[in-house]
Amino acid sequence: MIIGVLAGLAALTNGLLAGLFFAFVCAISPAYRRLADGEFVRGFRAINAVIVRPTFLVVFVGAPLTAAAAAVAGTLRIGVAPGGLGIGAGPAGTALLWVAAAASVVSFLITVIVNVPLNQGLDRAPIDTHRQQEAARAVFESRWNRANLARTLMSTLSVLALAAALALG
Repeated sequence: MIIGVLAGLAALTNGLLAGLFFAFVCAISPAYRRLADGEFVRGFRAINAVIVRPTFLVVFVGAPLTAAAAAVAGTLRIGVAPGGLGIGAGPAGTALLWVAAAASVVSFLITVIVNVPLNQGLDRAPIDTHRQQEAARAVFESRWNRANLARTLMSTLSVLALAAALALG
């Protein structure tokens, strides 16, 4: 039961992140590509100013923590009766939980190591002239989009592995 609850919470939080990141891949970034440099920088700065809120932080930090907790609980067979069935009863479910945890942690690390510093750099960049706006965008856009695609794929992998593990239980 404990493993299933943790895996369910991990699936929910990782799914929310995968959806957010996917929205950037398929809608927000393509739309922003059409903007002039100054509009692009101001638009991303506006997103940066509103995204870091308690609701987002609970999901962002909760995703890898719940996925890792589910993997540990599965490995230790917490709440699994001897001879019982469920996610933690066999090696397949436990392996899937570890895949999910690893993918979730990688997504978290990509965000912390790549996306957040790029966001901070964009927020600090001077943008008084068109040349400065162009330079700020050039440093930011392609690197941020590549990292976002990578974290989208990792978050999606985490959700898929969690769903597969839950299907076993």
